Amino acid sequence: MLIKKFADENITVEQVVEDAEATIVSKAVEGVRQSDCVFIVGEDMDLPVILTTLAPDNNLLFLMKPGKKQRLSSIQQHTSKCQRK
Repeated sequence: MLIKKFADENITVEQVVEDAEATIVSKAVEGVRQSDCVFIVGEDMDLPVILTTLAPDNNLLFLMKPGKKQRLSSIQQHTSKCQRK
């Protein structure tokens, strides 16, 4: 359903059963190899803790809370600093 819709839009999706937070952060850290910055959108309080532990210091990894209209302009403002590698 939703996974197929994302896949049809060329959005990478991975379904996990356990330890989703660690998977989210590890995929984001892998993503910075392809781009200067990666955005993680989520509300789980484990995400910033895991992100702080696993993320390299030299990359831009943003953690944003979903659900606010203002966030889109904030993302657009930050993505102007991002470049594909």
